[in-house]
Amino acid sequence: MPLTPPLPTVQSEATLAIFVHSSLQSPVSNARFGNSERLAFIGNRALNMVIADILFEKRPMLSEVELDSELDDALSDEAYNQWVTHYGLRDRVICNPDQRDELKSSNETRHLFDAYVGAVYIEKGYPGIKAWIHPLIDPDYDPNSTSSGLSTEAHTGNPPPPANPPPPLPDGNSFGLATFNEKAMHRGVKVEWGATPSGPPHALTWSVECIVNGISKGTGTGKNKQQAKEMAARQAYQAMGWAGGLDSYRCTFSPQLR
Repeated sequence: MPLTPPLPTVQSEATLAIFVHSSLQSPVSNARFGNSERLAFIGNRALNMVIADILFEKRPMLSEVELDSELDDALSDEAYNQWVTHYGLRDRVICNPDQRDELKSSNETRHLFDAYVGAVYIEKGYPGIKAWIHPLIDPDYDPNSTSSGLSTEAHTGNPPPPANPPPPLPDGNSFGLATFNEKAMHRGVKVEWGATPSGPPHALTWSVECIVNGISKGTGTGKNKQQAKEMAARQAYQAMGWAGGLDSYRCTFSPQLR
């Protein structure tokens, strides 16, 4: 790891949810966090978003293919194992002695780190995770550099807008992929993307489908995958009712509709 930032502290009730092994937990272990499965769920999505954001900010600018590749590398089993080992997280897990060796498996390792990220996200928000994770994955990270965007986040609690935001929709709304991803993460919905290229290699057209909780909510086409994904995210944002104020809360929690 390029830098070794200290492990963020979390409250004691979160610590219990993270480090009491699932074999010893009831389905809901405490009123605020639930159990480690819940924390790992939100932590995994927060970690993916933060690392994608960090890679998107890198300069020289990474291509779409490079972004995909570096994101996979950053979230590899090896990376998770390095993080968990470095911070000694396995040593803090309370479990039956005969289950101790199972903690070294990739699934248990990922679950443990994701759960800790989830607790940090709940307590410190997006800026807290990004300030912690950024030096773990970026060897050129400079916490004093204004180009990292951390100074903006520290004051606003939100990631800075992209240098070249996508053009607004005809109705004047300017939300796009970043807004959609953040809203989806806060709502705790599962988002999947299906991308299909068509046409000759020198003039590909991409079609992207946005699937929310197993239901198609938006489609987009473009000259590259990112452009198509932006369009699909906008459609999905509207289809979910997230642009409609109070209606979004009523619709989001209806499993039949969402």
